[in-house]
Amino acid sequence: MTTQIYHKVYFPDDTSEAFEVDSSTRAKDFCRNIADRLKLQSSEGFSLFVKILDKVISVPEGDFFFDFVRHLTVSLVFLFLLSFFFM
Repeated sequence: MTTQIYHKVYFPDDTSEAFEVDSSTRAKDFCRNIADRLKLQSSEGFSLFVKILDKVISVPEGDFFFDFVRHLTVSLVFLFLLSFFFM
């Protein structure tokens, strides 16, 4: 049995939709899935952006989505703890 994971995507028109992702999903695959669902001819020129706290960061198209988010989360937690320690 495999677990299905869905990630909510927010669009500029204030709508959102859940997309299935897995550990092998790269940002470019995620963009292609979104473009397919929206019935766009191509995903060319589109990018994924992740918002964590007050930071918005572009996901490099060749990166695995979950790896990028995990690395970003760990980095932000480290920076938070570091700033707390030096206060």
